[in-house]
Amino acid sequence: MNLSIALCYDSKEEYLAAGHSKLEVAEFDDEGVIAGLEGALTRLGNRVERVGSGRSLAARLVAGQRWDLVFNFTEGLRGRGREAQVPALCELFDQPYTFSDPVTCGVTLDKAMAKRIVRDTGLPTPGFMVIRTLDDAKMLSLDGPMFVKPLAEGSSKGVGAYSIV
Repeated sequence: MNLSIALCYDSKEEYLAAGHSKLEVAEFDDEGVIAGLEGALTRLGNRVERVGSGRSLAARLVAGQRWDLVFNFTEGLRGRGREAQVPALCELFDQPYTFSDPVTCGVTLDKAMAKRIVRDTGLPTPGFMVIRTLDDAKMLSLDGPMFVKPLAEGSSKGVGAYSIV
């Protein structure tokens, strides 16, 4: 292929060393995964540059650096739109990138929004309710057992045996 590729990722080790908690970095990748991606892209004949986080990418894009492709493997750290941050940066700077666009990333991270879209296309989906307050929980009208999970987390973050109620 011989492309110049910026490898963007969120390194679990780097964020832990910077003082973030294990919970905050639960979705991030370890060095073995990052090295595996870098190796696979290199074996395909590409020139791979490790860029790292969305903030690192932003600084380089502002400085004028460009690649044939950004390989986006980031999760983002903060906010409901965190998985959309790198795709949005790439679009802002007209930088080609891999995987989903910012809208898709934002919609799919919000489980209720994604379920509404799936349901509205006519596909069957189990009932659900978004509970934001204790009063919401008191109005619960779904029969158990139920599976409780965070609204805007991915990679099974916040999900365990305790989620079945």
